[in-house]
Amino acid sequence: MTHEQRVANIERFGYTSSEAAFLALAALHGGYFIRRQFCDFLGVVSGKRATALIAKMSELHHADRYAFGQNRSVIHIRHKALYAAIGEPESRNRREHQPFSLQGRLMALDYVLAHSGSTFLVTARERSEALSRLGANTEALAVSASARSFSGHFPVRLEGTSVTFTFIDAGYDTESAFVTFLRAHRPLFESLPAFQLDFVGTIDSQFGRAAAVFDRVLSKGRLPGLDAEIVDRLVQHFEDRAALEARQTQQFDRARLDRLRDDLGQFSSPAHQALFALWKAQGDEAVKREVAARRGTQGTFRKVQLPVRYSLCYTQETV
Repeated sequence: MTHEQRVANIERFGYTSSEAAFLALAALHGGYFIRRQFCDFLGVVSGKRATALIAKMSELHHADRYAFGQNRSVIHIRHKALYAAIGEPESRNRREHQPFSLQGRLMALDYVLAHSGSTFLVTARERSEALSRLGANTEALAVSASARSFSGHFPVRLEGTSVTFTFIDAGYDTESAFVTFLRAHRPLFESLPAFQLDFVGTIDSQFGRAAAVFDRVLSKGRLPGLDAEIVDRLVQHFEDRAALEARQTQQFDRARLDRLRDDLGQFSSPAHQALFALWKAQGDEAVKREVAARRGTQGTFRKVQLPVRYSLCYTQETV
């Protein structure tokens, strides 16, 4: 279902085109919103239109309103018919969530609103199809699809052929939550030629620590000092090294001897020793396959700090 189809379906309930477009976005990206976000979507300061939208949703019994401290209200889109209208009748976003989870969903919507020029992959099917076109293999996609965050409230966006994943730091998760996320999606990340990870947080988020975790988790298993593009040089080194071990270097000129000496220093790690043993047993192609399988991820980390505080202290519910 296209965005235009979703909007047209919601308009049939009596919403304006702008209201329908926003509700489709909010329902797909978390299921919750606040008045300020609808105003941001419209590009207005006055909250009159937001008040009218919320009143209409209340009259149609399409949403619940949750009251928080400091006179804050959060609107939860709950009506199954609205989700059916956007092609997601069984969406988890219809469920009631605890404040810590709700906060992350509001942050996800703010992130989406801040990147309105991007194409967002909002369902597991859309993500699988688009990522397959970008080079992700079927097995890696299956592993990621089993993780709730793949089809949950962590947005995935496309700009041309560039894909960006997100991790939403709502302030309640520990570092281990980010580690779990990275490990769950590492096979997918490794199967893509390139990707970006936006770590989305607030002023209280530990961005530097998150960047270090990103590098540590996704570099594990890489061959130190070796990238796939210099594998031909590595294979040539193995040939020279085999000749050295067999004491057959009589035909080496000075340049080749100097290169052998340099390469012995560079390719001396246990991982390179294991590759040399593999080369002696199975040849060039086996080494090339192993290097390709262990090239690590080609991902970049980006800090995204949302200029909003999301402190929510639940007090009561108004239906």
